[in-house]
Amino acid sequence: MNMTAERFKEIVAAYGSSSEHWPESERAEATTYLSSSIEAQHIVCDASELDSLLSEFQVPEFPGLQEKVLNQILPPRSDGIIEYFLDWILPQSQHSPIQLWRPALVACLPLLFGLFLGTQFTFGIDELDNSWDVELALLSLNDFSEPLETLQ
Repeated sequence: MNMTAERFKEIVAAYGSSSEHWPESERAEATTYLSSSIEAQHIVCDASELDSLLSEFQVPEFPGLQEKVLNQILPPRSDGIIEYFLDWILPQSQHSPIQLWRPALVACLPLLFGLFLGTQFTFGIDELDNSWDVELALLSLNDFSEPLETLQ
């Protein structure tokens, strides 16, 4: 595998300017590419400036932050819209026989939604506005002549 400029930039951007932090599988190729390429040396120079600025940055201390986060009480979990709807239709009661019908009502909700959609939309089926024209055209195709046998 030959080291390319793009891959070298990725390595330096991900792991920094120090070759000891680079992946072992690509370290030898990257150092060889660094020694032979001026562009790679500029990339490492820019990255070393960034590394020195980052090493100077001090993270402020927050005493007790970990304990405070771990010991906080979580807010109560809110129910979804279906639960609110079911509680509105069938209030929860521990000893009610209506509780046995709750799963059946939940299963019927998609059916009711489908029925509602079916009554609201035509889905490309046009209404029969010209039904008289169709009826007259079909009547004109009928043979209303009497058979010759009955006339004789």
